[in-house]
Amino acid sequence: MLEAGRQLLATLDAQVGRQQELTEAVSDTGTTDQQCRVTPRTRGEGDDSSTDSNPYWTAYLDRPGHAGAVGCGEAGDITLVEAPFEDRTDAPDHTRYVSFDGDREEVVVAVRASGPLQYVVSLATALASPRLVNRVLTDSRLESLEDPPAILRDARCIGGLSDEALEDPETLREAFIEWGTDLEDLTAKVSAGEYEDRNRFRSSIMRSAHGLAGSIIHLFDALEIDVTRELRVPSGLDTNSLKELATSISIATAIQSKYGAFACYRQLFEAREKKRQAALSPTVDANDPLGTLIGSLVVRGEDVHRLRPELEHSLETPAALAEDAPEFAVHVSLSTVDRAAYASTATRILQSKNLQPTRETVSLLHALAGSPYAAARALQQLATEDDRRELRPDELRYALGTLEPAQLLSDLPPTVGQIVHTLLTAESRLSQRKLADRADVSARTIRNYRDRLEALDLIRVDESGYRLALSFQTTTVRREPVVPAVLEKNQTLLDAADALLGTIFPPDR
Repeated sequence: MLEAGRQLLATLDAQVGRQQELTEAVSDTGTTDQQCRVTPRTRGEGDDSSTDSNPYWTAYLDRPGHAGAVGCGEAGDITLVEAPFEDRTDAPDHTRYVSFDGDREEVVVAVRASGPLQYVVSLATALASPRLVNRVLTDSRLESLEDPPAILRDARCIGGLSDEALEDPETLREAFIEWGTDLEDLTAKVSAGEYEDRNRFRSSIMRSAHGLAGSIIHLFDALEIDVTRELRVPSGLDTNSLKELATSISIATAIQSKYGAFACYRQLFEAREKKRQAALSPTVDANDPLGTLIGSLVVRGEDVHRLRPELEHSLETPAALAEDAPEFAVHVSLSTVDRAAYASTATRILQSKNLQPTRETVSLLHALAGSPYAAARALQQLATEDDRRELRPDELRYALGTLEPAQLLSDLPPTVGQIVHTLLTAESRLSQRKLADRADVSARTIRNYRDRLEALDLIRVDESGYRLALSFQTTTVRREPVVPAVLEKNQTLLDAADALLGTIFPPDR
């Protein structure tokens, strides 16, 4: 939906109130429909008046969400992204998102979780949703599978692979979908208190969910389908919750990792002796003793930096090492997003619009947009061109102007985002008074940040007022594009740092 449509819905919502969810009012399109799983207690539309009674939905992830997640992810690694995500205003969002790009052969699964059970079950049931299973595990793909049954069952440890399932793709798809449905029924029983021993019951659910998620991800890998998981972590979790979540992530990471064609967890950490004996054992190459995480994991939230210490510790030893385990290990690094993530995200969004990013536009996205997710949302607002060409600075200006001020320069105080957003949406220079009024900040606030923004040539000020160092939109003849001087090819990082430090450390200091 473009900006005009979003504004229309916001206006209708403010005037008449929200009548019903959009997905309940439109017909199935074949690409963006939703699948709802309700608890066995209701088996109806579900009561969403509280967190506990909210049904869990599986919905199709939109293009910006898909591009942002894949752009942030790095194969074999975990990426921490400090970026907010949309949540319900009255209760946590229980929607699980999935998407599949058949041209690129890549899957994205995005789930929200504040604890181990919610994370593992949400991930597993999203992977097993009919929308994703039926789109990815097609007859033709499964028939092209080259790994023999022994490798799939006893090396990769993929569950649900009966002889019948291996011979009939429909039987295999139904097996995974039913496994996911059973998991949802079991979690409903936890909420209803229908168990004798809570800890034992939860442990059995976790084991089943780990098995389902690991099975599908290993099968995707065997089919050469790239997988990006996005974990949305709500802000403000206490230390114990962060520790438990980190432990769950590290165990899931081990289960969803491989050494060659062998599932790493079964080889290194499996405590059940019968399971370990039944599995095939790899021959370890002393010159290459490291396994890898299948696909990538993106952990997203406003304060995910708080999770990092716990995650670093738990990834070192997800569980107790099994006796006589093969001598290989799995190294999973933790990283944060950089310029490459913005470039990848922009390329994906713009490709479908017949546009391509330039070095300057990527640098501006990196500088101004709070995250690759925000960059994707902004670029999605642009129209599709008939002929392929480069993205212009004035078009980038419009796109960035569709974001909320909080999504701009998010590392700085909110008032800076308000100032920059006002300048982005201005059609000409603004006096200091007009800028302060429109941005809803004081003139003193503008003066406080003027020197630094000028030093980086993000803004330009003269007797006629303030402007952003980015081309205004125009319908007349195109002039030389306006971009910050620091982006010119003859500029260096040292030049920019020198100008900035000159404002922070003047000679008298």
